[in-house]
Amino acid sequence: MLDAMGHQVLEYRSEHQEVVQGLDGEYEIDVTVRFSAFGMDFLVLVECKHHKNRIKRDVLQVLQSRVASVGAQKGIVFSTAGFQSGAIEYAKAHGLGTVQVVDGRSIYLTRSFQAEPVEPQPFVDDPVLAGWLTDGKHFSLVSADYGDGLAEFIFGQH
Repeated sequence: MLDAMGHQVLEYRSEHQEVVQGLDGEYEIDVTVRFSAFGMDFLVLVECKHHKNRIKRDVLQVLQSRVASVGAQKGIVFSTAGFQSGAIEYAKAHGLGTVQVVDGRSIYLTRSFQAEPVEPQPFVDDPVLAGWLTDGKHFSLVSADYGDGLAEFIFGQH
């Protein structure tokens, strides 16, 4: 999903399980994203959580600490379980991203209130996975084909 925004920047690369040196030690980060834009180099730290329960504030606090220690510009948590309201409030206050990972079929919306789920039409090319970048009130789609929401968040336009 992060790679979808790579076409908008220079020298984009993402790396899985990179060890990054911070002021107070080394950190193994789930995904690092590095790129150049506006004549500057950017580093984004991404943590991926596959938990049963919604992500709590302390997970965002740990990420914020790592962002500060390594000098990254942004931090994002991807979660399959969503986020508690305190985690979203903390993320907003500290400029962190929160993305809830969902089944790609969930991006297909219908106006129907049918009791049975409606399957997407055959012409709809749904991703296997997608996500919703959220601040608790607004949602931006994130998928392998749609990285505009993440790009807006990273460059401060969201």
